[in-house]
Amino acid sequence: MRIVLISLMLALPWAAASANDPAVTVCDRLAAHPEDPDRVSAGRVTAEIDLPAAIAACEADLDHDPDNARLSYQLARVLFYAGEPERAMAEMLRAAEAGHRQAEFVYGVFVIRARPHAPTDPCIAERYWQRSARAGRDAAAVNYALQLLRGRFTTCEAPVARSELAAWLQSSLQAAPAGYAGYYQRLLIEDLLQRLAQT
Repeated sequence: MRIVLISLMLALPWAAASANDPAVTVCDRLAAHPEDPDRVSAGRVTAEIDLPAAIAACEADLDHDPDNARLSYQLARVLFYAGEPERAMAEMLRAAEAGHRQAEFVYGVFVIRARPHAPTDPCIAERYWQRSARAGRDAAAVNYALQLLRGRFTTCEAPVARSELAAWLQSSLQAAPAGYAGYYQRLLIEDLLQRLAQT
């Protein structure tokens, strides 16, 4: 009896913690991006994705949870890979508007790279990258700094203060992988910090 009680007591904290975790859906298992900091399952690289199955799963999961920004982002991802840019752009914008930091970052990339059906105003990318960087997405911080120093946002109305941008880059530098895996990442960020200090 004592063993049973101890087992139950050990199980309770795990049960309480898992109740607060987001539910992992089929869409998550089939379409999560490996670099999405808010994924809830292991990510899949593009070559591993069964696109028709992933699209169907994400659409079905969104039918049950239509306000889930993570699922909208993952549906946008697989639609983009499947050659459906108009639907992909709409879902990516939906996820970005809902505050999904990976979607904010990627939507900004779509704008800067002039993807089909994306807006062409670089200030839109600036706005989403600012939001994403402030939410802790290092890729948004680094891309924002790079494009800012290239003069891409000179016509935009809400530039980031140099001190805030430097803080983003310092945080990204600390988060870069150790050793050779993060060598080029650290090199780029160090160069951006140096250029930023000279402007």
